[in-house]
Amino acid sequence: MLGNSSHGYIATVTLPDGRGGALLDLRCASAERAMSSEFRDLALRVCQVVAQRSPRFLDHHEIPIQEAETLMQQCRVEALRRGIPDEDLEPYARRSAERRMRQDCLMDLPLGSGTVASALEEFGHPVEVRRFYRASLDD
Repeated sequence: MLGNSSHGYIATVTLPDGRGGALLDLRCASAERAMSSEFRDLALRVCQVVAQRSPRFLDHHEIPIQEAETLMQQCRVEALRRGIPDEDLEPYARRSAERRMRQDCLMDLPLGSGTVASALEEFGHPVEVRRFYRASLDD
């Protein structure tokens, strides 16, 4: 966490068909870094992920416990329908639920050869996604 850093960049992306887009607030500790083309490029790339993948949460810590439990129960039911043996039921359901939750978390989504989280770490300076928003005409 960067605390109350006011240095950063607000990136916006509109999807090619014009039916959706995203806004991302990426922060860093230095004004000089925030003005760099590398920082702005990183913000735009992460914003594109938001626009294309529609994450609902930044990371796993933001997922409400009730929602995670409901998803786990759905994965158990799915495992039973697939005929997964009782001894493998919980591990199967847990893996399935974790995979689905990762699809809802921005930091776990793919970016380049890794994830959004790894791209932010590889930047070489502390950066933080403060907030993000996606809008679509289809919502």
